[in-house]
Amino acid sequence: MPNSLPSQSKIQTMRTLTYYASRATAFIRTPGATKMLKEERQRLRQKPEKATPESLYTGARRAVEWLLYAQSQSPDGGFPTLDIGKGFGASYPETSGYILDTLLHWQSHSPSKDVERSINHCAEWLLNIQHADGGWQSGYIDSEKPSVVFNTAQVMRGLIHLWKKQPSDKLAQALDNAMNWIVSVQEPPGVWAKHNYLGKARVYDTYVVAPLTQWAQIRGNSDALQAAEEHIHWVVDKQLSNGWFPDADNTEKHNNRPILHTIAYTIDGLLEYAERTGNSDALASGARAAEVLANRFLEHQRLPGRFDKKWHGSEAVITTGCAQMVVAWSRLMAIQPENELWTKTIDQMCSLLLHMQWTNTTNVNLKGALTGSFPFWGKYEPFRCPNWAVKYLVDALMSHHNFPEPYDA
Repeated sequence: MPNSLPSQSKIQTMRTLTYYASRATAFIRTPGATKMLKEERQRLRQKPEKATPESLYTGARRAVEWLLYAQSQSPDGGFPTLDIGKGFGASYPETSGYILDTLLHWQSHSPSKDVERSINHCAEWLLNIQHADGGWQSGYIDSEKPSVVFNTAQVMRGLIHLWKKQPSDKLAQALDNAMNWIVSVQEPPGVWAKHNYLGKARVYDTYVVAPLTQWAQIRGNSDALQAAEEHIHWVVDKQLSNGWFPDADNTEKHNNRPILHTIAYTIDGLLEYAERTGNSDALASGARAAEVLANRFLEHQRLPGRFDKKWHGSEAVITTGCAQMVVAWSRLMAIQPENELWTKTIDQMCSLLLHMQWTNTTNVNLKGALTGSFPFWGKYEPFRCPNWAVKYLVDALMSHHNFPEPYDA
């Protein structure tokens, strides 16, 4: 008798379709849905306007305002994500951690009492939910999951920045506990698998290494510095000669064509590590992949959401990954200011990001946000405005070489 049970792959496909259908159905029932669809189709046909210093600042300010508004919809001080058809959900510790880093950068540029309150509220919440082992959970706060290395490191990003602005023993102890836990659960040959999402080793943990290295340098922790270096060696050795990275996706099913979001994590982690240590192998590895994506973007004026090992693209634009790449290209521009590739790519991608930002809308939940995909019915975070997309929009616009200097207070 043939096995009538569906395969694991088919079960996952059915779950994905059900998930997409539920979001699409909720969106269609939303007031103004027809108008939103019409506007998005128009934007797909339109050419982005060239970014100016004024539009860069206005876009970043609107995005910060959206982040503060999103936080106000949460009961705990963290940052939730918007499902357009269902409203705001629970706070996300991981992304709240690196949103904290972004808000601290913004506060240095354009200080305000509202941003200051947001920073302190978020930091207090993050410190209160740290696990006894030193880590922070994966997923949204209502999932009550165990500590995960990647997520813990992103909370560290925000708390390190806050400690540099407002040093305290409480912050330092929380960061020491996080660092020591990350080092303690590393596995040969310099990877994190058991205590990470899916239980798999992934190259985008270079984005763990960057904050780990930063705090280890501050504290003089040689064990953490060695753990970071071992992971970088593992990633650099895995990279293909054309710049593509195996094991770069946050799924098993699509690991042969990872999303731009996690590719960008990998690239930016390598480049930041190189900045902090002078490691030439990390710099060359990150630059090789970043150059491929820069040339691809200039040729097509878009970056697909996924790339296979021959850099063949598929799926809709993932806005988060596009914004992340601006940050990575800006790091390379600082190192190679004479290379016009970075200037052109940053200019044109920031213009596209501003084009994709929701500004001319009466929907208060959307104003200033980015949807997960462009168009918003794409496969990545469909019909949603992930808080991390908006965070990286601010980072990208502020990293632009023409972003205005801080105004006098």
